[in-house]
Amino acid sequence: MCNANIFRTLNADEIEVRVQQVTNSQKKRAVLLLYKNARVDMDMLDEKFGCLGWQREHTFKEGKNYCKVSVYDTDKQMWVSKEDVGVESNTEETKGEASDSFKRACVNLGIGRELYSAPSILIDLADDEWQINQKSGKPQMNSWIKFKVSAITYNDDRKIIGLSIVDARGNIRYTMGEKAKPQPQAQPQQQAKPKKKLTVDDLMVDGTSEKL
Repeated sequence: MCNANIFRTLNADEIEVRVQQVTNSQKKRAVLLLYKNARVDMDMLDEKFGCLGWQREHTFKEGKNYCKVSVYDTDKQMWVSKEDVGVESNTEETKGEASDSFKRACVNLGIGRELYSAPSILIDLADDEWQINQKSGKPQMNSWIKFKVSAITYNDDRKIIGLSIVDARGNIRYTMGEKAKPQPQAQPQQQAKPKKKLTVDDLMVDGTSEKL
């Protein structure tokens, strides 16, 4: 029962974009990664099994945070579990490790596994989008620069075949597969033609004046 096909593929608004690094070449580029957060995993589990049809359990083994996610198989009348270990976060060590172990366990169940088929994503950066880190001396993204997935498509094997990424201003920064089509712009309204000024002759029909 537990394979990648029991869950639907992720929608564009369920996928987040993270900057992995900024290249140290003369022309600065950002390497982007696609990922899902723990809230998406919980929503997907609720959607498929209901809020009472799955459970999670965290344990510590050799100083590592493990998470076991179990879903109930109604056909076999039994719980089926997947477990994985987390990697600590750069900001919140314990909380980040617990969240990561949960997300990894959900990938084992099949949630978001299609993201592994994502291509290598490189985007060119403008001069005002990056800066040199004063401690490391390496280039990094400015914190206010954000990216998001605007469109994504999959083939029958759940592999990504089309992808579009935009910045916070809606500018397309990366496309793969079918090119993103620009939205049709609204046509400017035509100004109404000025009405012809009527004369006495215009009001006469067969020598008789007409009422307007």
